[in-house]
Amino acid sequence: MLLHMHEGVHMHELMHCAGGAGPAVHRTILCLDVEGYGRRTNGDQLAVRAGLYRALRRALDESGVPAASCYCEDRGDGAMILIRPDVPKELLAGRFPARLAALLERHNGGAPPDARIRVRVAVHAGEIHHDDHGVAGTAINTAFRLLAADPLKDALRTSPGVLALITSGWFFEEVVRQNPACRAAAFRPAQVAVKELRERAWMRPPDSWPRQDTARAAADERGIAYVLGGLGYASQNRWRYEESAELFTAACEVFSRLGDVRGEAWALHGLGYACRRLQRYREAVAHHRRSVLLTAAAGDRRSTGRALTALGYAYAGLADFGSSLDHFEQAHGIALDTDGRTLGWALHGLGYAHHGLRRLHTAIVHYERALDVFREFDDRPGQGEALYNLGRAHMQMSRPDAARDCWLRALAIFEDLRTPHTAGVLARLRSLDPRS
Repeated sequence: MLLHMHEGVHMHELMHCAGGAGPAVHRTILCLDVEGYGRRTNGDQLAVRAGLYRALRRALDESGVPAASCYCEDRGDGAMILIRPDVPKELLAGRFPARLAALLERHNGGAPPDARIRVRVAVHAGEIHHDDHGVAGTAINTAFRLLAADPLKDALRTSPGVLALITSGWFFEEVVRQNPACRAAAFRPAQVAVKELRERAWMRPPDSWPRQDTARAAADERGIAYVLGGLGYASQNRWRYEESAELFTAACEVFSRLGDVRGEAWALHGLGYACRRLQRYREAVAHHRRSVLLTAAAGDRRSTGRALTALGYAYAGLADFGSSLDHFEQAHGIALDTDGRTLGWALHGLGYAHHGLRRLHTAIVHYERALDVFREFDDRPGQGEALYNLGRAHMQMSRPDAARDCWLRALAIFEDLRTPHTAGVLARLRSLDPRS
């Protein structure tokens, strides 16, 4: 049975290859098993399955794991879900199990005893094959051996909690230990001996997930993080970029600790912009790249377009105009059907990248298109930037009159906005007439 994560969207990918197995592909492997499922009546089993899948769909969605990235096989008393590698693995050991535990507790609070749900969860990753019958691979076998481990069963049986999590040793070292949102300190080692598997795995016990009181504290922290980010943007409006970077760094740390994917992506966008203004372009690239990953994993195309545009400008700051052009082209494709304002900056970025590659005619075409979009959306800073760079391109093509016209129009906008860009435009205009 295939799980539908959203109405009309099948979780499985169309990857079955007629006549045999397809090539191996890398996937994150998530397995779940409901405790005591077989001892229940048919009616209670159906109620448990309905509650489990309802919580599972919502937990994955709220954790930033898009339905389209998942393949699912129902296992009667549980499920196996394979997640594509473009979804950050840290979500499956940090945000997701915490959300699932909270949703199961909510379900149990309103359910009769025999319809309540407690689950064991195993997380691993590796190469798998799709064939005419489903999926197979040693990595899948390992995940199910972890799910059947006695230490995991004992941990759930002896606790009032609702979710016990286990990861392979590899997953713990490469993912959990490297990401603060996964809270590696909450895990403890567990020796697994199931069939052929002998491994030192890592387990997070059921009583380590936030309860309602700590959930309220987390909500307070999230509010503080958004305030920090808001102050960071306010600092940028006053051209105080060092202060802005410090505020966004603090916001990112809180969002990461809470496993708030969307909040972290939002704060990273602001942090990357501050770093660009401070000419710390390598830092900006790192921040914007992570923002792209997080927004893409959350299925937020509009924010992904904005993040790709910002990443293009960060690469341009490093004079890596080839990478810059590639990211602006991706952003342009997304922005065409999601966000007109981002479209303007993506077009301007295409002009800037071609300008850096000395393709001046192409750069001018994109600058002019960007200017049209900025006018349509009354984006005054965008108009000023486009006019300033359009003037530069005209000047390099020995068109001083066209350059002067662009710079005078840019100067009027920057003076009206009272931005620091005014001095740079005045310097360009004076270069046309050294006597002035």
